Amino acid sequence: MPIRDYASVANKVFHAYADSSRPDDTGNGLTWATAKKTIESVLAVLPDTVNDHCVIHLKGTFDPASYCLINVNIGGYNKRLVIDGGDEIIVVDGPYTSTSGTTTSLTDTGRSWTPNALQGMTLEITSGTFSGHRRTIQTNTADTLNVGYEFTSAVGAVDYRIIKPATLVTSSSFKWLYYTGKSSFDVYFQRLRIGGNANFGAGGAAKYNIVRAFDVIHEGTGYLTCNGGKVVISNGPPIDPTNPATTLSANLKTGFSHIGTSLYSVVLLHGALSIYPSCVLLQPVQTVENYNQIAIYSGAYLKQLIAKNSIITFNVNGTRPQPIILGSAGSGIYAENSSVTMASPVTVEGCAEHGIELKNSTLEITSGVLSGSGNTGAGVYAHSGSKVSYPDGSAPTITGTVGDIAITDPASEDLTWAELDAAGKAVIVAEDVILKKV
Repeated sequence: MPIRDYASVANKVFHAYADSSRPDDTGNGLTWATAKKTIESVLAVLPDTVNDHCVIHLKGTFDPASYCLINVNIGGYNKRLVIDGGDEIIVVDGPYTSTSGTTTSLTDTGRSWTPNALQGMTLEITSGTFSGHRRTIQTNTADTLNVGYEFTSAVGAVDYRIIKPATLVTSSSFKWLYYTGKSSFDVYFQRLRIGGNANFGAGGAAKYNIVRAFDVIHEGTGYLTCNGGKVVISNGPPIDPTNPATTLSANLKTGFSHIGTSLYSVVLLHGALSIYPSCVLLQPVQTVENYNQIAIYSGAYLKQLIAKNSIITFNVNGTRPQPIILGSAGSGIYAENSSVTMASPVTVEGCAEHGIELKNSTLEITSGVLSGSGNTGAGVYAHSGSKVSYPDGSAPTITGTVGDIAITDPASEDLTWAELDAAGKAVIVAEDVILKKV
């Protein structure tokens, strides 16, 4: 009787294996030696229900012929489903020896990188106190790599290399690697590259799950989608695939990166999203016409946030010094029928339109400073029915070419933050827009 015919597999970790170098799919998929060749075949091995952890091991390059729906149900409390690409890597650049390093950057004066060409890749230290540590590269200059999750002390001069996961799921046409089952705990996508038009995420029956993605580099035109539930794109460490109750080394502070060319990098439908340090999203985060909650933490890098009917918070994460940085082809933050709360420093700069655009929305700056320059439109553009407030004595410094803050018609109703600040605690009402120092 095939394993698929059993109603459940209880009290053990269920492992399934796919290796694209295998000659065919004749293996049973239950060991590396008998691995399936394709993702579709290894998913067919999964039982309907597993009452313990379940790990899907992938190795190589996969180009699915059809949608890949992972519909195994994880019945046990606190049990995990892990889709793992293994520990094989590709060396993107290096090895080299740095000239110097701080807690958040590494400098090598012998390099001449293209600025920001290495965003989303992984920095691995290979010598010294931090040997074996990994961090996602948030930005880079010609000779310096900046990371979104700090080291505990200055790195100094060390050997290093730039790497990315070797296992790749790709497709020339639109294909899903999509979790549709039910689980009482978390679903992990980790140590993977997603390319071409391939996508991953969860939805349907999976709407009560927390979907976590880390050490994942999305370098294609696809995106991450969550239809219900919660997505956490976070710094590591990944789950140990041999013992899913534990994690791999805590030194692996890698995150999720979208460095491709898709219209959106994350799409939410009545869901929740948390974006932690070491996450680099070079395509917009999009919420789709439903109630969503989004939390963004210091150390994350976003290109654009498009939010409708949503609650967005920017949060302090300990003493982490890196601000959230946004820059885009449109407005850096576009909020419609939404609330935006900034409880940590945020920089919004280099936007082709406005830094922040509000439509029937609120922007509350509760602490820290909202800053940024180089925005082609206004620093903040407030359409009718919007409200902007900030603490007394802590005026924002975000600017744009048509004014610091503009109301409905930037040609006739714009003012500087200094002018607003000089008005004291007065409330300014124009076109149903409230600007308030509280």
